[in-house]
Amino acid sequence: MNEDFLHYLWRYRLFGPDLRTSRGELVEVIDTGIHNYDRGPDFLNARIRIDKTLWAGHVEIHLNSSDWVAHAHHRDKSYNNVILHVVYNDDLDPNTNLAPSAPCLEVARYVDYKLFYRYQSFLNALGWVPCQNQINQTDRLVKVSWLERMLAERLTESAQYVLRLFEQTRHDWSETFYRFLARSFGLRLNVEPFEMLSASLPLSVILRHRSSLFQLEALFLGQAGFLDEDFKDDYPAKLKTEYSFLREKYHLVPLPVHLWKFLRMRPAGFPTIRLVQFADFWHRNAMGIDDVLGCSVNTVFSEKFAVEVSEYWIDHYMPDKLSVHRHKTLGDDAINRVMINTLPPILFAYGQVYGNNLLTERAVSVLDQLPPEVSNETERWTESGIIPASAAETQALHYMKKNYCDHKKCLHCRIGNFLLRKESE
Repeated sequence: MNEDFLHYLWRYRLFGPDLRTSRGELVEVIDTGIHNYDRGPDFLNARIRIDKTLWAGHVEIHLNSSDWVAHAHHRDKSYNNVILHVVYNDDLDPNTNLAPSAPCLEVARYVDYKLFYRYQSFLNALGWVPCQNQINQTDRLVKVSWLERMLAERLTESAQYVLRLFEQTRHDWSETFYRFLARSFGLRLNVEPFEMLSASLPLSVILRHRSSLFQLEALFLGQAGFLDEDFKDDYPAKLKTEYSFLREKYHLVPLPVHLWKFLRMRPAGFPTIRLVQFADFWHRNAMGIDDVLGCSVNTVFSEKFAVEVSEYWIDHYMPDKLSVHRHKTLGDDAINRVMINTLPPILFAYGQVYGNNLLTERAVSVLDQLPPEVSNETERWTESGIIPASAAETQALHYMKKNYCDHKKCLHCRIGNFLLRKESE
């Protein structure tokens, strides 16, 4: 037995009827209260009738009643308004002056052990997710409503990161978009270096030189630390010379080159290529926050992210290293990921700041319009019987996997709750 499961039983009123305290008083739960995940009693503002008296206050839950003393609640004034002490095992002498004044409800005999053993099987499951073999049995309405909540939590989490960048940029939305977009160009392995690069190279400098793709490549590659060597090829040597001039002009400090990751990465995804494509994006677009708020998914796909590489990089992935002749465009899947990771969080954050519900709703609409992400995780969900139809669903599933499944928080998951109750019936 664990406290988390006792919290679950209390929250969903699964202890059954005819509850009685250790002294035999009849307990009627009118309102279980608000589940408190912070410091203080476990459930706040509950309403409980004990015999003929109606009480309003807090409920504390422990495995053993002696935990009240072990956790020093008897010395904490925030527990003075506890009206019921719910425990699995009442092992504390009621006559001790350390016991709570609230009645004690021992619930061992009220527990649905079939439900508990099912929960234990989820905790002990070795599958990719605890309910891997049952999740496709979830009622459709339960699944849809839960994934909608997961998407909302995912967008809220991403928006919080956007707002931290907004603070760092002194409330400059265009600079915030620039930095957040840089993270997306880093895809998975080079997110942090791309963000560090954008923080060290202001958007104002980029926009000043956006008419010259050569200068943008010099700025991005040089600031990333890739132009520190002596080159044999003429083009990277010229980039180095140009960056040296711009570095002095703007007092730039390049990043250490060791920050960039190449391991287990296809050459088309090398950070050198992503940086050149990022340069091409800004050469083609002078996107500010107004452009972001006004663009449609189709416009962004067809015009904004159709980036390429300049002539030198068609035959190179790295300076001075000749490769197969190949036009290195940003593929549909990569564009999809950049879109998913950039536009909806910006729209959602902007809508939250200014109370614009149309923008927060549009963030969801954008994800509904985008195709599902192609990834190993998406394949695993499909194998489990959950076939995402849009980016909104892959984002929701990713958030659920990371924050619920991986931590085996089945009791806090509506899908897990449904399957536990279904199997125990």
